Amino acid sequence: MSYVQTNFLPLSVDRGTSHKNPYSNPWAVSFNIIPNIGSYWVKLDKLAVKTATGTIISETTEFKQNLFSFTSDLSRIELTINIDDLTSAYGSEFVRSGSADRVTLMFELTGTTFDSKGNEIREFATTRELSVIPFYDGRLLDVPLYGGPISMYMQGSLHRLLQIMHQNFNTTVPPPLTLPESLEQFPCIENETTDCTANIGLSANDASLPFGDTYLGHQEHHDGYNLDIKFFGGYGLYDGTCRPDVPPPDELTYLYDGGELTEDSPYYDPSLTEEFARACQRVFSNSKKIDGIQKLLDVTDYLAWRTVCKKDIENSQACKDIKPVRQMTRFAKWVQINRMAFDWLTKNTAGFGFLMSSGENANWNFPDIDKVVTGATADQKLKYKLWHLNALVFGRWPDGAEIENPNGSGNLGSCAHLDSRVTSDQCDISAILFSKNTEHFGHFHVFRSEEN
Repeated sequence: MSYVQTNFLPLSVDRGTSHKNPYSNPWAVSFNIIPNIGSYWVKLDKLAVKTATGTIISETTEFKQNLFSFTSDLSRIELTINIDDLTSAYGSEFVRSGSADRVTLMFELTGTTFDSKGNEIREFATTRELSVIPFYDGRLLDVPLYGGPISMYMQGSLHRLLQIMHQNFNTTVPPPLTLPESLEQFPCIENETTDCTANIGLSANDASLPFGDTYLGHQEHHDGYNLDIKFFGGYGLYDGTCRPDVPPPDELTYLYDGGELTEDSPYYDPSLTEEFARACQRVFSNSKKIDGIQKLLDVTDYLAWRTVCKKDIENSQACKDIKPVRQMTRFAKWVQINRMAFDWLTKNTAGFGFLMSSGENANWNFPDIDKVVTGATADQKLKYKLWHLNALVFGRWPDGAEIENPNGSGNLGSCAHLDSRVTSDQCDISAILFSKNTEHFGHFHVFRSEEN
């Protein structure tokens, strides 16, 4: 017995996907039929596949060839499995829960054996087992999605994690994830005088394709253990992505309707069309994709201010008049909200980690450090490059200055779990893996960190 393609098997069909239909070539298992010693011919009557509890998934009595011998020209038969039949056999609750990490398929072959003269010897029934890894469709959980097109198939442990995150970030939000009054509002991006409402809600993007394998644009998303997420959609362009104004390569066109690359949603919020265009124009000096656009620009505005108003004169009236307060407030609140989110994730999602860009990437467009920090040391230059990490972990701007608490009570302080001044009860974001990856500023990558 052998099976084709993969041992990842989707238990349901994603009928809303805009990917090309991957179900047009059904998942199939093939068998070599060879008589046992003492028999010469085998006549196959029926082939069925069942769940481990005996529920029939599929069966057939029609074969291209049903008589086999040692000298048969064709000794292989194939049984295709319709994914909808899997859904019916296992039931909607099982398919939605993601409770099993493996399922066993039982293949039953029945027929009759004959001797070399064509005399019937006996009827037979034989069973073969096949253990497969079920893929569950995250779309069935009604988690808010962003971007497109999206494929949300994943293994059971990740599917259960997504359920937990959706439950706690989007439905019955517990006190540790309930935004305090000081974080409920943030300076709007599209209006320079008003505030907008923030939320800590979680959205998801791509996991794996229905049968696993290479997912173009997502190098790691091939085995159902990887997922992209982002928090608090209320920030709009803060997690937006600027893309080059060119069509995708030919090998990517199958991912998109008509082969056209459209703006990510809600990355590309129709109400922020002009702001999005201006933001992208400010940073595009090459053809690379730039992630987390507005966050990058808020930090850039802070550094531009620092080139004029260094520590010794920052409190002068002239510097106060041009201080980018709204940008600094927005960024500080982003740090606070993400600390809340990752503190909860660190304490409640054992076995998984969250990859985030450290800041060290080729797409940034910050002022040169020598214009911001007079006589910068090698250590200061390194920290300047790692601006994303230093903001979240140590509560500092790229130039090393403390990030002020927007509510006026001092500075944000450190959130480093190895810092003796900070206990893990206050802030532990050690589940974050900071990397040189250039595309995880506006969204974050979930990965399995150890055996669950």
